[in-house]
Amino acid sequence: MRTSLLLFCSLAGAAAAINPHTAVIPSLSSSSNEQPAYKFSSPLLPTSSSSSSSSPTSTSTSTNSLSISGGQTAPSSTKGVVPAILAAAFCTATIMYPVDLVRALKMANAGSGQSTSALLSNFKATHGVSGFFTQGLAPEVARATWMRFLKFGLFPFIHQGMYTLPVSKGSPMTKAFAAAVTSVPEVLTIMPLEIAKVQLQLDSAKVLGNSMVTAMSSVWKSHGASGFLVGWTGIQYRQAAWSAAYFASLSTFEEQIAKGTAKIGLKSDTFNRITSGFCAGVFGACLNTPGDTVRTVVQKRIFNNQLEKGVATTFLGVGREIVSQKGATALYSGFGFKALHLGGGGALMALFVPTFKKVFGATE
Repeated sequence: MRTSLLLFCSLAGAAAAINPHTAVIPSLSSSSNEQPAYKFSSPLLPTSSSSSSSSPTSTSTSTNSLSISGGQTAPSSTKGVVPAILAAAFCTATIMYPVDLVRALKMANAGSGQSTSALLSNFKATHGVSGFFTQGLAPEVARATWMRFLKFGLFPFIHQGMYTLPVSKGSPMTKAFAAAVTSVPEVLTIMPLEIAKVQLQLDSAKVLGNSMVTAMSSVWKSHGASGFLVGWTGIQYRQAAWSAAYFASLSTFEEQIAKGTAKIGLKSDTFNRITSGFCAGVFGACLNTPGDTVRTVVQKRIFNNQLEKGVATTFLGVGREIVSQKGATALYSGFGFKALHLGGGGALMALFVPTFKKVFGATE
């Protein structure tokens, strides 16, 4: 946990170095109408002078503000928002870590026939109960915090650059393509942390001592710089698929959930934000789980030297092997935990961002 806190402080420092008065950060805020308000503002993107519509889902743009989903655009805010989003991402990653660990165990053993209880029992015997909360925690917290910071920060820029439109005026298709492009720098920068996390989570021999530095050193010594790109294809697929599905569907879920809650007399922007974020996250998991399953198996085989003759180690080769031996459903090993992890993470971010903005004195 101490290592995780140090990593968080380092990430906060790096983000502050970008310039806390101009950094691009997510901003969750409530709108004045009945539409949900799961929005992200970007103070760096130039927007057109104001334009308005009488439609409740239209966007009124003002200088230096941008909305990712439907509804009105909230004024951009810079004071305190960078540490707020980093703190929210840090807490979300820490809370959801046990779920991510079980997901990794299930995916790494896709097609093996081992039950979840057997996998958990073996893990407990090796690392103890505390291992469910600490084994591989440091690289995962660092990875997830930085990943979310980049994902939600770069997305408005890239959408504007590709289509010369603010995200609020984009279609599900433009949002999906822009989100997929956004995932490229995201993946390249998280690869070392992704590799270290998987190494520690699958360290059944306990030779790495739950040390992120030791895990990275081991990869460097055995595989060189190329070792940090093992499984890149699957991770790129995973991130692109989830980001595209999430950003393309979020506003649709918001609108439908708002209509449903309004019919039963429940008017709560917080509930709508949490629920729509969870649904969009689960939808993304439906599309990206197969790629994540395959890349986990690829990494396990290569790093554990499971390279017997005829054993596939490429993304497509492992995918075909899993399907031929256990059927296509095996590609969704650990899906329940994956969906809970991504959906729950989206819901927690919707709760934590406003909370930490108050803590850090962010103004809106």
